[in-house]
Amino acid sequence: MNFGKALFGLCALATPAAGLINNHKDLFGANGQAKVIGNTMWHFGSGGLNIFSPDGSKIVKELGAGKVCPNTTGYSGSGWRVRCDFYDVVSDGEKYVFTATARGVAKINVFEIVTGNIVGALPTCESPNDLDYPSLQDKVWIHCRDQNKDGSYLDVVSASGLSSDSATNITFTDDDVPFRGYESTDPSLGHVGYATDRDSPFLYKIDLSEREVMDDGKIPLNNGAEELAYSKVNGHSTML
Repeated sequence: MNFGKALFGLCALATPAAGLINNHKDLFGANGQAKVIGNTMWHFGSGGLNIFSPDGSKIVKELGAGKVCPNTTGYSGSGWRVRCDFYDVVSDGEKYVFTATARGVAKINVFEIVTGNIVGALPTCESPNDLDYPSLQDKVWIHCRDQNKDGSYLDVVSASGLSSDSATNITFTDDDVPFRGYESTDPSLGHVGYATDRDSPFLYKIDLSEREVMDDGKIPLNNGAEELAYSKVNGHSTML
């Protein structure tokens, strides 16, 4: 992900995620049918999506929870409410923002950067909770807690359109235990990415082009790993 184009504050599990987007390259991409919002700061939370001016002093656009997270309810101390939890947010930095949202169906939401509008929802594996954008492939990798119809925990969609163009057949376990882990990619790694599973003591090496597991390495003195981050500065991955 190019942090010069898009900067996000991300949260995992059941915690709402906040996102910051600097869409400085997209001021001239309007289709004439919707208002161009310009340079903005985006915040995803339980109330839906709020888009602010860069200094945070003015709300430029609001999309309530009912629009962003339709048909998803949850119970809190004050009663039933529309549940709008964001597990992860990524962007291609040019056209779209993709969110893994608790919306009750196996889909991820797609927002248009220049207008802030929700423009689609792409079908994916069950319970998407982690997204990654390998810019060299121009794809969004979707890491799910539950398998899709083909038994895979990872799906791949194009970042340049609103169609789900392909799916992986990557299965990390031989049982039906929900997958709890994350993947990590970086342009400096080329066509290679890595993934973890909380219940498996391995670091999985993934071929992003062939969409298959290339190798796995056992993590010493560990029964599994969940969080994963890669540093291109020292070439090391950090796992929790």
